[in-house]
Amino acid sequence: MGVGSIASRLIALPRPNGVDQVRLARVKAGLAAGKDLGVVQLSRLPNGKLFVENGRHRLQAAHELGIPVRVAISPGHAAAEHGTVPLFGK
Repeated sequence: MGVGSIASRLIALPRPNGVDQVRLARVKAGLAAGKDLGVVQLSRLPNGKLFVENGRHRLQAAHELGIPVRVAISPGHAAAEHGTVPLFGK
């Protein structure tokens, strides 16, 4: 699934210090080299938003590189949205 197709629906908990740039660079290098970095875990909330459970850096890297990423989407609950922010600043 291309991240662009779901980018406007992705939400995550805010990071006080922003994205870990060192980790993001490592993930981008792995993706660019064709490594399989696993499935990103998302929860679909009742409002249609997708909460990032696991894989924030993989999603960010894939988005920046324009590379498709595998995701698993499970049902979520409205309480998961409390305190979240759009993943890509929308």
